[in-house]
Amino acid sequence: MDIKPKDESRFFSKVDTTDADGCHVWTSWTATTGYGQFHLNGTTEYAHRVSYEISKGSIPEGMVVRHSNNCTTRGCVNPDHLLIGTHADNMRDRDEAGRTPRGESSGASKLKKVEVLDIRKRAAVGESQTSIAKDYEVETSTISAIVRRKTWRHIP
Repeated sequence: MDIKPKDESRFFSKVDTTDADGCHVWTSWTATTGYGQFHLNGTTEYAHRVSYEISKGSIPEGMVVRHSNNCTTRGCVNPDHLLIGTHADNMRDRDEAGRTPRGESSGASKLKKVEVLDIRKRAAVGESQTSIAKDYEVETSTISAIVRRKTWRHIP
């Protein structure tokens, strides 16, 4: 990124540093994921990446800027809360902090928790997985994975 002094000034005008947790909260445009967006040299960049580059220097090729485990604010651009790491590091952070989307919150789920509970109950009393799959308009393999707790493991 080529960040000029005028870009830095414009960037910091969109940051609120009064958060009680020490986060520097992005106050401008955000993606639907909650991460700040900043227009720079004709492209859209993640605000936390811009903050890292302004404060700490270039991001090495193939690396990501991730939030420290004690910072759960996606819109935070405080350089003290930002770390360099691999994509795998970032996913591990997400999982360890319990931020992994599961079940109906994953966005890809066709089923809801109440339906998963019903599927398991119906299978437990001997109803065929093929019949259950037909009712829910999913593949039999989907029903099998739910019943064997290969998916929806977080639901007792």
